[in-house]
Order: sequence, then C-alpha cells, then structure tokens
Amino acid sequence: MGKRIVCLRADAGPEIGFGHFTRSLALAEMLKDDFDCVFFTVDPSEYQRREVERVCRLHPLLPASHLEDFQSCLQGDEIVVLDNYFFTTEYQKAIKSKGCRLVCIDDLHDKHYVADAVVNHGCEDACLFSVESYTRLCLGVSWALLRRPFLEVLDSGWHRDRQGKSAVVCVGGSDPYSLVAKYLAAIKENHLAFDRIRVIAGIKTRIPEGIPEVKILPQGLTAREVCSVLQEADMGFFSASTVCLEALSVGLPSVVGYYIDNQRNFYRYVTSLGMVYGVGDLLQTDAIDLGGLSGFMPKFDNLDMRGIQARYVELFKSL
Repeated sequence: MGKRIVCLRADAGPEIGFGHFTRSLALAEMLKDDFDCVFFTVDPSEYQRREVERVCRLHPLLPASHLEDFQSCLQGDEIVVLDNYFFTTEYQKAIKSKGCRLVCIDDLHDKHYVADAVVNHGCEDACLFSVESYTRLCLGVSWALLRRPFLEVLDSGWHRDRQGKSAVVCVGGSDPYSLVAKYLAAIKENHLAFDRIRVIAGIKTRIPEGIPEVKILPQGLTAREVCSVLQEADMGFFSASTVCLEALSVGLPSVVGYYIDNQRNFYRYVTSLGMVYGVGDLLQTDAIDLGGLSGFMPKFDNLDMRGIQARYVELFKSL
C-alpha cells in the first residue's frame, strides 16, 4: 500500500506576500517522508517552482479557474490542506463532501470551520474559533510551521550569546509600504550602533541612501541561508509574520510590528508572552519608537517549539 496523498493549496505573490506559501511548504517538508505530498499553487514563479520541486510534486493552477480545478483533481481519499482567506465554509464543505480529510491553516478565525483540524500558530485561545465538535484545534507556537533548518536548530538546543553588534531587517517577501526603510530610519534616529545591518529584501523593498553599514541580501534566499543570517545577528526588526517565528526559533531578540489584519492577532500573542519588543501598527506611526529597547529582555522560556515535526506527522497519521 502506497503513502497517503496530502494536497497542499497555497499561493504567493507581490500583493499577498509569501507567508501562506512558505508555511505550507514547510508543512510539506515535515510530512514528505511519511506522505506523498503535492503542492497546488496559482501561476508559480521560477522561485516558487524551484522551492516546491525541492520538496515535493508541483501542480500549477490557472488564476481564473483555480477553485474548480483544484476540486476536480481530488479523488476523495486525500488529506487536503487549505491556506488562504478565500476558502469559505462552503468550499470546505465541498471538499469534505468528496470524502477528503481537511486541514485548514488559519490567521483570522473569521469563519466557521468544518475541517478535521485547524492550525493557528499565532493564537492559543480556543474560544475564538467556530468549529465542528470533531475539529481538532492545533494552536500556539508548539505548532509553528517552521522550515527544516529552523527545526534542526530547535532540536539541537543551539544557543549563542548576542553581542548587540549586528542587526537584520525583514518584513516579508513583498514590503509594499517601504517598512524596511522605516525600520532603518528608526535605527538611525535612535542611535543604535550596529556595525552591520543586513536586509532580507522583499520584492518591493527600497533602501534609503546614507546608511553605509547596510547590506542588501539577494531575493530568493534558501531557508538555510535565512537561518544562518538570523543565527549570526544580534537583533532583528520584523513584521509579525513567518520570519518572526523563525527568529524566535533561533533565540534572536526582535523588534516586531504589524501592518495588515492577519498579523494583528499573532502580534498580540507574541507580545503578550514577552517574546518580542512590540512597536504596534507600523502604518499608523511616522516614526517607530525604540526608546525602551535597551531594557528589553525577551522571555524565551515561554517557548515550546521542540518536537514540531513529530507532532504534525502524528496529527496527519490520525486523520
């Protein structure tokens, strides 16, 4: 008997960013040794093709008909993973009616779920979710959707003392609001004396002139390259997104803000646990306030992130 098929459905691009794509592909990498994973995505770029084909099979979808085309690919014995906001309750029901098991990756808990499992690694309050009696909720950082290099760091117990000499800035795969530039301005205005600042640039990132210590890293870094950058840094400046979770996994003290609704809940979660220095809504302030940063001590002892891959494999085997 062959491996069970897992069909993962997520998209990426300049407008929606790369968070859904990155975390769903991280899940595929966790599962690929025990399941036959197929990744479905709309109009993949060369970067997306390369990243998916390194992990599993790729099935491109057409933008105009992706909802119907994906359903038509399902035989009824697959485990389906959905990761985006446009997958309504009715769409979930249509997939379940074919006989598939269903896992939904959630940020906003803004709809009723009929899925067999719902994953939200940025929230721990089960009362916020509308689900069926059989739905398993997988909540909090113990279900963080991390790529393999970060899981390896966690499981190794790796740690190093941070010296405060270097910084890394990243707000995701797009940066449509020039938030990297806003963070760099705040670093300069608050006289934070970093010898080196690395920027993991998004598609739309623009870097202001006159900051000689800034080095722009090329787009399309591999997970291992990103992991190395975060391990080598002493302070991070991020959005409340996938890169923030990755920074937590390597014990990097971080300044974090949000700029879209799907980041707000995760921002509240990590700041409430004392894991990051929160600066609020990055779009609602002209200048980021870093006045209390010197006294900030992240509470990494609140983290429970070991054993994530085994947790997911057990979940999917139980479906």
